[in-house]
Amino acid sequence: IDMTHNIFLYDFNGSVRRNRLQDAIFKDMGQKEEFMRRLEDERNERHLLTKKKAAATKIQAVYRSYRIRKRFHAFLRENFDGSGHATTFEQLKAQIGRLSFFFRPNIDLNRTVMLCADAVSLSQHHDTMAFDHLKCKKMLTLAINILPYISRDGNYVPVLRCIQVYLPNESSSSSWLRNYYHSIITLFINQFDLSQPLRIEEWLPPRADTILRFLILPANRSTNRHLAIEMLLVTLMERPFEKYVVCVITPFICQLIHKGELNLSEIIHSLREGAISTIIDMKQAPLFTHLLAMIVSVSPLESLPLNEKLLLPGYFADLVEHVSRPVTEQRRRSLNSDSDTDDENVESAISTNVGGAPLATIGYYVETATAVLTDCALRKWFVVSAISSEGGVRALSSLCYFLRQNAPEAFLTLLCSLLAYKEFMPRLWQYIVSLNIRAGFGATRSLISVLEQGEYISDSDQNALIPPLSLFIALLSNILRTIDDDDLTNGGQSSTILPFTLAQIASIATHFRDLTLGLIDVAYPVNVSAFPTNVTESPDKRSKWADLFKNVASITKVLYERDSRLHFMSNGFWSSHNRQVVMNTSLWRTGKGRRRTRERPFQFVRLLLRENEDNANEEPPTAAELRNISILQSIPFVIPFMHRVQMFTELINQDRRQSGTDSDVHDAYHFVVHRSTLYEDAFWNLSPSKVPDMRRPIRVQMVNWVGLDEAGIDGGGIFREFLAELAQTALDPSRGFFATTHDHLLYPNPLAQFLYPSNFQDHFYFIGRIIAKLIYEGQLAETRFADFFLAQWLGSSGDSVLDLEYVKSYDPLVYNNLKFLKCCPREEVDALELDFSVIIDNLGATEFLEGRFEEEWKRS
Repeated sequence: IDMTHNIFLYDFNGSVRRNRLQDAIFKDMGQKEEFMRRLEDERNERHLLTKKKAAATKIQAVYRSYRIRKRFHAFLRENFDGSGHATTFEQLKAQIGRLSFFFRPNIDLNRTVMLCADAVSLSQHHDTMAFDHLKCKKMLTLAINILPYISRDGNYVPVLRCIQVYLPNESSSSSWLRNYYHSIITLFINQFDLSQPLRIEEWLPPRADTILRFLILPANRSTNRHLAIEMLLVTLMERPFEKYVVCVITPFICQLIHKGELNLSEIIHSLREGAISTIIDMKQAPLFTHLLAMIVSVSPLESLPLNEKLLLPGYFADLVEHVSRPVTEQRRRSLNSDSDTDDENVESAISTNVGGAPLATIGYYVETATAVLTDCALRKWFVVSAISSEGGVRALSSLCYFLRQNAPEAFLTLLCSLLAYKEFMPRLWQYIVSLNIRAGFGATRSLISVLEQGEYISDSDQNALIPPLSLFIALLSNILRTIDDDDLTNGGQSSTILPFTLAQIASIATHFRDLTLGLIDVAYPVNVSAFPTNVTESPDKRSKWADLFKNVASITKVLYERDSRLHFMSNGFWSSHNRQVVMNTSLWRTGKGRRRTRERPFQFVRLLLRENEDNANEEPPTAAELRNISILQSIPFVIPFMHRVQMFTELINQDRRQSGTDSDVHDAYHFVVHRSTLYEDAFWNLSPSKVPDMRRPIRVQMVNWVGLDEAGIDGGGIFREFLAELAQTALDPSRGFFATTHDHLLYPNPLAQFLYPSNFQDHFYFIGRIIAKLIYEGQLAETRFADFFLAQWLGSSGDSVLDLEYVKSYDPLVYNNLKFLKCCPREEVDALELDFSVIIDNLGATEFLEGRFEEEWKRS
């Protein structure tokens, strides 16, 4: 009904004027809505009642079925009990049928034991081959299922005897085998307790040994022996069995291998079927690493086929990648421990706690693995596998990375062995540069180039690149420490241990320079949103990246030191990296709510001052500033020298402004020194208790040789003269604090502690303050320190760039003898009977330092 724009439908007050027809229509519309709503409610109610009726019918049917089954089970149990003992196979089959229908392990335990006893009795008088195969399999399943429910006082002998007699000589399914092994181990756990505290059980009671021997029974009977062994290994990794596996079952398996009932070759074949991945998914890689290591330690490795030897590194590598390493403490092993296991004495191999860590802990598993992985025979196989295939390189790299993180001493032993294989390092470097990542449009990029560009890589790519790269850095660092500049120049020849030519070293240096800069870019991204949000989530991941950066920066420093002497890189190479790593111009910065301020060149050096760390008013550093700081602290030589001079000057000026030492000289320290006792007076007056801050101005009054005050007021010139004379006096070799090399370069005198036994450390601390004051004031001194001393002085702990070339400056005779030993045949070295002991004459007091030269190091 169209009522719009009709003025006759409205009253004067604006209400709608309706007639009876309209009222009836509106009334009918309201009743229709109520009628439809009532129909919907009735429909829903009928549907709900239908569902309730169907549910009730199902519940009643299930309950009736349950009651019928219970009655029928009770009826069958009465028939079973009334039938008594089975005297024929037909009666036995009937009893098995009844029992399998109503079987409940906790209720029908005694019935199943009686049935097993009857089956064993029948086997003594009848041929078991005549027994029905399906019924036999069902009886074995019943017998296996009740083993976990047998108490310590229960009789399990008939059940085990039945299994021994009727276990078929055929292959079984993996699920059946796992259930079998689980029941046997659970029976053993219920019958025998472990000693407290935990210890390796060298001897087991006969009953315990009998139960454990059933673990090897399916492998001896089955036609698929490898499947049975695989399921045994997988079942042993279940977490409730861990302590028993470590203390009892692992020694038992080692005894089986020693007796020849099981061998390593069969275990390796069983692992091919995917057991490793299953164990890793069970989060039990540490336990299986321990088990496999103990098996390898007691196995006669010489008889193992070559193809199986090459599989071992891959298995161990897959496992150790998932071993949870201790976060707060790394277990350390002594180099005196012998990792070789004598096959003649298995008990000593399985009962010794190799590193003192509590049994069934991560530390114990790591110590066991490291003891085996450093075995001499295994090391040879690892290298052969790495040289023959890329998979071997990956496996060996992962193992070395695992040892480096958990057992540094074992890692050094393995590292020295790898250095004996000259062809390994080129193979390793080729593998590193060949690792690729798929980019857009089907193109590929090498992983190392991705990091060189400062781009983040995925976790899988990290696991592929970081272990071999860390191993290569460790090998190259050790080689560069033991060769001089002549060996480096002649690298790649058969007469040197360096397997790379000088051109190849230059290419490697280029990669490491760019890689160091790229890792800094990854650590401090400018556009944070372009990087994954989980870059720094895990502490282990942060530790991995920090360790990689430390190693890469360290080898880059070593290569730079070599290039500074040999100049095998192009001129200006180290600073020509196409990156703006410093602020070499004034920058304009805008901030929210503040006026633009013009910054000084190299303003970021303010961050090097420790006082600024707790300054709340200081602006947070930008990513570019953090990059610059990291470069200055790790590889400053990639910055042009003049830029570094300017930054150092800016750093001192910033410190002067902050400490206020450049504003007022009224706070200067004043003291008097005699020229005749210049050093002694300065040592007394400039002690830390009297002059705690050497940055403040110092004013000196000099007293001449006859005891008269010298004329003049110190405005800075007298102090500079005093400082120069003091440095010359302190560094004079005749005073005893410093000695000279054959080319008259200074280094700390080792005998200073005997010349000044009470306070020699205070004297060296004082001399260091004097040298620091010279540098702070920008004053030159005619002093030349030995290169090896400067390298140790400027290098941080564990970041030394010392090599054999520095020994030439320290002691030419020792250098020549070491060069002779490097080129000397092994027979002549053995004939020299060197023990590397040292006799030191300390001002008439002779001291004998006993050296130690392990056989493993000799082999390397």
